[in-house]
Amino acid sequence: MRRIELFDERMNNVATLTLDGNGSRYWGMARDVQIGDADNGRQWQDTLSFSCLADDVNGDTVSPLGYCMWQAANSRWYLYAIQTAATSSGTVNANILTITAVNALAYDLTMKTFTNISYNMPTSRDTFAYCLQNSGWEVNKMDTMTTGGIKLDLSGDNAMSAFSSAVTAFNAEVDAYVEYDQYGNLHRYVDIVQHLYPYVNASMGDTVDEQTDVVDTNGDTTNFLDSTQGRTLNYRNGLAGFTRTEDRTQLYTRLHVKGMNGATFADINGGHDWVQDTNANDLWNGGRSTYLEGTVSVDNIGQHKAIMDWGKKQLTIYNHPAFTYKITTAYMNPEDMPERGETLAVVNFDVTPNLTIIAEVFAQHTSDDNPAEDTITLGEIRTLNSITPNTVLNLENKINSHVMELIQKVKDGSKSATAVLITPAGSVWTQGEETKTVIMQVSVDSTNITTYLSPAAFNWVKYDRVTGVHDIAWEAKHANDGYEITLDSGDVGYIACWCDDDFLKAEAELMITGDNVQIFNLQRRKAPNDHWGDKQSAAMQYAWYDQANKQVIINHTYNGSQKSGTYTDTEYCRYKLDGTLVDSMIVLGGGHGSSFACRLVNNVPEIWTAIKDISNGKNYIGKFTWKANTIVKIGSGVTKYCSTSGFRRLSVDFANGYALTTATSGAVEVTKLSDVQAGKWNPVYTAKVQEFGMHPTDTSVDNDTNTMQSNDISFPYVFVNSGASNNTDKRLLICFNIVTHSLVFSTNPDADQFGGRIFNPDDNSRYDFEPEAIGIYMNNGKPFILQGFNYELPDNSESYQARLHIGLWTTAIEFRDDSGDVKTYPEDDDEVIAQSGGEQK
Repeated sequence: MRRIELFDERMNNVATLTLDGNGSRYWGMARDVQIGDADNGRQWQDTLSFSCLADDVNGDTVSPLGYCMWQAANSRWYLYAIQTAATSSGTVNANILTITAVNALAYDLTMKTFTNISYNMPTSRDTFAYCLQNSGWEVNKMDTMTTGGIKLDLSGDNAMSAFSSAVTAFNAEVDAYVEYDQYGNLHRYVDIVQHLYPYVNASMGDTVDEQTDVVDTNGDTTNFLDSTQGRTLNYRNGLAGFTRTEDRTQLYTRLHVKGMNGATFADINGGHDWVQDTNANDLWNGGRSTYLEGTVSVDNIGQHKAIMDWGKKQLTIYNHPAFTYKITTAYMNPEDMPERGETLAVVNFDVTPNLTIIAEVFAQHTSDDNPAEDTITLGEIRTLNSITPNTVLNLENKINSHVMELIQKVKDGSKSATAVLITPAGSVWTQGEETKTVIMQVSVDSTNITTYLSPAAFNWVKYDRVTGVHDIAWEAKHANDGYEITLDSGDVGYIACWCDDDFLKAEAELMITGDNVQIFNLQRRKAPNDHWGDKQSAAMQYAWYDQANKQVIINHTYNGSQKSGTYTDTEYCRYKLDGTLVDSMIVLGGGHGSSFACRLVNNVPEIWTAIKDISNGKNYIGKFTWKANTIVKIGSGVTKYCSTSGFRRLSVDFANGYALTTATSGAVEVTKLSDVQAGKWNPVYTAKVQEFGMHPTDTSVDNDTNTMQSNDISFPYVFVNSGASNNTDKRLLICFNIVTHSLVFSTNPDADQFGGRIFNPDDNSRYDFEPEAIGIYMNNGKPFILQGFNYELPDNSESYQARLHIGLWTTAIEFRDDSGDVKTYPEDDDEVIAQSGGEQK
C-alpha cells in the first residue's frame, strides 16, 4: 500500500496522498532508516521526505501540519514529525510542497530535557525505561542486554541524545512504529532488541544460528537454515547493482585482551596477553612478522580462560577488513529482499580462500514512486563491547567466581583438594552380583569440584599393598574411565585414584551458553474447549516438546465434567506451536500434574508418569500410548509397572536407560529403566537437592524454602527447578551430576531474561512468573533445555485473567569439550632425550 496520511499538530487527519490512483499524488519520496553502521556500531535514524501539490494538502485547512504516517512493506505504520514544509512555485500556477520529517520517537525525545544518571551493572530494561519516561512511547519488545561493562554514565542535551548513547552502549536494534487498537486509539510502540531478526553466525562454510545452535555443515552456503533464519549472498566480480567497500582501519591479526580489573590470561598462555591469527596475517598483512595489533577489553569477565575465549571470539571479527555491501534492490526478486536487521552469510568468492562473513542489513533506502532507486546496505557492525546474556552473567557471578577462586588456590598450593572414593553398592561382593561401581569425588573446603575435572584428570591404580606390584593390565583397561569405574564380578584388591590438576578446568562440564528463545505462547482465557466441552484455562504443570511434529503436550490439573471424583486427575493437551489445540487425554488418578516423560514410538507419543490406582489409592509408575480424546486409568489404557512409596515426580532418560524421581522432601533417586519395566524400583544413585542449595518446602519450620516444581534427567545430569506462583521464594534452576554429587550450575530465572513485556514479579510481587517445566533435549547433536512458565503479559482490559499466559522457551547449553585432553608419554629414553633438546656429549 503506497500511501501517506497527513495530520495536523493535534493528530487530526487532514489529507491522504496515494500512488494508487485513488487520491492526491506524491512524488520524490525517500524513506531512509538505519540501525547501525560499520564504523560506529549501533545507531538508529529514521527519516522521510516527499513532495506533493500544496493545494492538495492545505485546501480549506488553517491548522499547520504536524505529522505524517507511512506504511512499510512489513505492514507496520510509522509516524513522522514534520520538521520542514517548504512551498515553491511549480508549473501551471501550482505550488509544490516539499516535506522532510523524522520518526516521531526521535522528535519526542529531542523535545525532552534529560537528567544525567549513572548505573552500576546497567541493564537495558532500567536504562531505556529511564530514557523513555513520560514520552508517550510504550516498550513493546525489550530484550535483556548488558553493556559488557560494570558502569554506565548516561548524559545528553536531551533525551534523544541519551537514548542514542544507550543504543550504542547496549548494541541494540530499534524499531519505532504506531498501531491503532480496536477502539481507534493510537499507540506509539518501540522495540529495543538485540536482533530484529534471528542472528545467524557463520565461519568458512558452517552456518550457525546462535539462538538455536542449528548448524549447516554440508558446505552448500546457499541453503536456507529454515524460512525464518539466515541465508546467504554470494559476491563475485561483475555483479549488477552490487557494490562492495573494503575498510582496513579496524583490521587486526593480533589482539591484546584485558578483563576485569585489567586481568589477562598470560599465566595460561605462555606469558602472552594476546591471541593472534597467523593465517589472517599471511593473507591480509603479507605474512610480516610484525602483526597488526590492537587491544580489546571486557569489564565483566575475570576468569583467565574465559577472558582468552572471549578474545578469540573478538579476533574472528577483526581478522579481516570490514566489508560493506550496497545492493540496488531492483536487481533482486522481491521474495529475496533482505529486511532491515536481517543477517546473511556473505560468501566472497573473489577472495582465496573464499571468505564468509556475517553481514547485517543496517540501512535501507525506499522510494515508493521510483523503486529502481531502492537500496539496502549491509555489513559487519563491529563493537568492542561484549554482549553477555544475563543467564550467563548469572552463572558467572553465582558459581564460577567462588569455584574459580578455590581452583586457583589449589593450583598455587594455598589449598588442598580432598578426594573420596565411594562404592554405592558396598565393597564386598555378594552372590549374584555382576558389577560394582567406584566413584571419585573431589572437594575443596566442602565444595565439590568434580564437575570441573576433565576425565583425563583421573588416574586409577590397583596394586598389592604388600609387594607394591601394580596390575598393569587392569590400570590400562580403566585409563580413560574418568570419575567412575565399573568392576567386573569378583574383582578385588587395593584400588586408589589420584588426580592431575593440569586437567582442572575453568568451566563445568555443562554450561548455559545461549539466550532464551520463546517457541510457544498461549493466553489462557483464549484456550479452546476440549473434546468434552471443558475450558482449557488451567495453569500449566509440565510440558514436552515434540520437535519432529512441531507440537507440545502440556498437562494440568483436571476438574472438568469427566473427573473421577475420588482422586485428583490430570489432563494432557496437545497443541501446535501457534496455540491451536489438536486433541487431549484425561488420566484418572494422574494427580495435580507434574513432570512426565515422553517419546515417539512409531510417531505416536508414549507417556510415562506417576499415577495413582483409583481402585485402591496406591502409587505406581505407569505408561500409556496417546489416543486422541480418550479417558484412561490403570487397567484401562495405562500399563502399571512398579509401585512407589508416596508422591513422586518422574523423568526418564530413554537414550541412556535411566528413570528419575524426586519427592517433596528433596530426595532424588535414579534407577535403571529396565528395573522399572521389570516391576522393581531399585535406586542405583541417590541424592538430596539440599546438597545443591535447594531447600524444599518444610511446613515444620519458618525459613526460606523452595517450592519444587519439576525435573528431568540426561544421565548423569539431573535438572530441578523451583519457585512458587505467589513469589514467596526465589525462582531457582539447578543442574547436578548424580554420580559425583557435583553442582554443575545454579541460576535464578528472571522475568527480564524471557521477554521485555513480561510483568516482573521483582517489580511487583503480585505478578505471576512461576517456573513449571524443565527438560533437556538434543537437536542435531546440540543440547538445549526447555523452560516453561505461567506468567503475565499486559492487556488493555487490565484484568488478572486476561494477563495470564503459558510460555515455553528453549535455551542453548553446551557440553565442555575435553577431547583434546590426551595424555601422551615418550616411547623410550631416545624419545625423552629428543624432546628435551638432546643429550650433552
